[in-house]
Parts: sequence; structure tokens; C-alpha cells
Amino acid sequence: MKAWQRKIREKEAKKDPRPVVGLEHATVVEISYEKAKQVILKYEWLGNMGSTERSFGLILDGELAGVCCFGATAGTETARSVCGEEWAQYVVTLCRGACCHWADPHSASYLISRACKLMANSGRTTRSGKVFLPAYIFVAYSDTDAGEIGTVYQSLNWAYTGKTSGTTMYRDATGKLRDSKLIHAATRSRRGRSARPDETGCRFFLCDGKKYYAGDTLPDGTVVRGNKLYPYVPFLTRAERKEQLIEQGVAFEKGNPKHRYVGIYTPNRRIKRAILQALRWQTFPYPKRAQSPEDRVKVDLDSVTETFAGANAFLHRERPLCRSFSTGAGRNGKETKVRNGAAELDGEDIEQRKL
Repeated sequence: MKAWQRKIREKEAKKDPRPVVGLEHATVVEISYEKAKQVILKYEWLGNMGSTERSFGLILDGELAGVCCFGATAGTETARSVCGEEWAQYVVTLCRGACCHWADPHSASYLISRACKLMANSGRTTRSGKVFLPAYIFVAYSDTDAGEIGTVYQSLNWAYTGKTSGTTMYRDATGKLRDSKLIHAATRSRRGRSARPDETGCRFFLCDGKKYYAGDTLPDGTVVRGNKLYPYVPFLTRAERKEQLIEQGVAFEKGNPKHRYVGIYTPNRRIKRAILQALRWQTFPYPKRAQSPEDRVKVDLDSVTETFAGANAFLHRERPLCRSFSTGAGRNGKETKVRNGAAELDGEDIEQRKL
């Protein structure tokens, strides 16, 4: 079975045929959310940016040829479950990634490895004041619904930690299958929140000329939740939002499990050894892709039979019992004839040379 992204690249190659650009002069740089979104929405299976917080792009001949995005880990306990509480703050998820159809076939592995190294060797502080620590532990998932088994992560020698248990999914009004975790985003409002922190280092909601921070109570009695940089106003619980969707005819179903990989990139070997020793997830042999009919090589059996018949006749052809290789003058000027490696000199036996 072909992966979904491969099918999209083949489709785009037919629509826009252009020569493949190699990696000789490739560079990997951090890019904006908006630039990454252009590539992800076109080539990525899920069709959204997920929990993306930092994005890196592959630049080939001055054009954006590939994107990989990193964000928060799935679930509140995932970060701690990888290598324990000590390393939880250094865990991120490779949540989205895609390459253009004209990029080199090895662009994905090139981009991911260099982007991870950049994150491992440098942190970042955003304009809103959020601080990103260097990331050492990278968790990635391969969606079986999209025909993925994680070939690119296998090429990077990442550890395969088995399959997830599968998440609850639902279909929206367009028929698109979505993760039920997205329900959580519809239970809170950020409308009216300041774009940047004020002099106190906190973001706030402005209501009737007064600032309301996380923990404050609005005039209508609603308590502002969240933290100092990401406050929000709750207006529904998750259960209430789910009931609304069910009333609208939305059906929930159990999704297929995903393959899970872990990659470790550190500035030195000492940190890498410590992380490997702390790894809690069990590792397994890499999964293999089941060969699909379109990937199988068609063989002409008639031509193969003729080829093997000719080779068999050649190997079993009749050979003479002895062969004469050369006839010429010996050291004493007498005629010498070599037969099957034995030398004769006018009937006189001479010792055979050791070759």
C-alpha cells in the first residue's frame, strides 16, 4: 500500500512536471507558521497544523521544498512517560511534515535530522514571551490510515516503540475524520485576549476598560482560566460539547492505532547516554510495508525460462578431457608442450613448477 503523501506527490508531478532538485546546496532554517502552513495543507494527510509551535523549512534553489513542524506532545502524561519527570521538559512531538513533489527523494530524512539538531542546540523566545527550551527527545507518529509505517524514521535510526492504543475519532459535517481531542478547543474562548503581555509579563482580557488576568472573575461571574501567557474563558465543558455534536448527528468511532517512534538528538554523548538509560518505552523491530499490487515488478516468465535454459545448456556443454594451452621453446631451446598443467620435455619428466 502506498502512503497518502506519495500518491499526492505523484499526482502533483503529473500536474506540474519539473526536474528533481538535489540536496547539494540545501539549507534548513526556521520559518514562520504561515509559510509552513502553505506546504502542510497541500501535501499533509491530516490537512491542518495540529499543535505546531515551531516550524523548519528545507530550502532548495531558493524555494521552500519541505516543512516539518514541532509542537506539544499528545496527552498530558506523554512527556513524562517517555523518560520520566527529569526529561519531560525536553520532549516535543514532530506533529506535521511534508515535502514537495520536485524535492530530492531523500529530502524528508535530510530535513528532519537537521531540524532536530537545530532544536537540540538552541532554544527560542517568541515575541509573545514564550520560552522554548532546547529539545532532545522527539516523538513521531505514523498514521496507518494514511498508509504510513514510518519509513523515514527508520532511515534515521529512530527507536520504534510499538503502536498506540488508538484514539476516538469523529466525522465533521464535511465527512472529514477528526481526532476527538479537537473538541477541547471548542470549549474555551480567546476572543478579546491581548496579543502580547503587558508590563507585568501577563496577557489579559479587556472588559469595560479593566484588565482581567488568569484567576480573575469577569463581570458575568466567569472565572478566567489558563496561565499568565495563555488565559482563556471557558464556556462549555468537554462533555457538553460532545453532547452537542451527538445531537447534530455526529458519530464517534474508535480510530486505528498509530506507529510510534522516538528520536534522540543531543549536543553531546553524555546527555544522549543518560536519556537512553532513562527511556521507559519498550522498543520493537521495525514494521515492514505489505507489498501492494502496483508496487510489484511484472516479470515475463517466457523470457526468464529462455534465459535460464540457455544458461543451463552453457554450463552442461561437453568439454574435451585435456586442453593444450601453449607450445613453444623451453629454456634449453627444446620444444615444450603444456597439457592440463603438466609439462613434457621431449619425453623427459621435469618437475612441475609451483604456480
